[in-house]
Amino acid sequence: AITGNMKNSSLLVLAWLFLLASCGPSKQATNLTETEVTNMVNAKEFTFRADQMLPTGGRSRMLTEAYLFKVSPQEVSADLPYMGRSFSANMSTTDGGMRFVSRDFSYQQNPGKNNSWTVNIIPRDHQDLRECILTIYSNGSADLSINSNNRQPIRYNGHIQQNVKQ
Repeated sequence: AITGNMKNSSLLVLAWLFLLASCGPSKQATNLTETEVTNMVNAKEFTFRADQMLPTGGRSRMLTEAYLFKVSPQEVSADLPYMGRSFSANMSTTDGGMRFVSRDFSYQQNPGKNNSWTVNIIPRDHQDLRECILTIYSNGSADLSINSNNRQPIRYNGHIQQNVKQ
């Protein structure tokens, strides 16, 4: 009986450690150099790829598909999943995510701690969106928070990459 309890306890401890490891911020190394990251942030030309979604008051979820937040000098676009509370009904049945394109926005970057940048993007042409805040680390990993007027805030962990030329 003691062996069975020890086995169950070991499994419980391993599951708990895995859960804790998956909840931390994404600061994994990418294949970008610090100079490349700096150049992308300064040029306002990069794509954030979400690897994990962290809804307010909900469980974090790993993302397996390509969910993107693209920044260029001309526009900011998002195609991200959303989970959380909405404070007003959306009449569209096909738009349950955080999807938008903004061509009128402010872009402000400030140096952060430990060779990072905080990029504040405020879309002026979408009433629902208040601000998008990116924390970008020198190795290319990044966190994105989106604050909305009609939805609970949501956070994503991931990394930045160069924009694909089309």
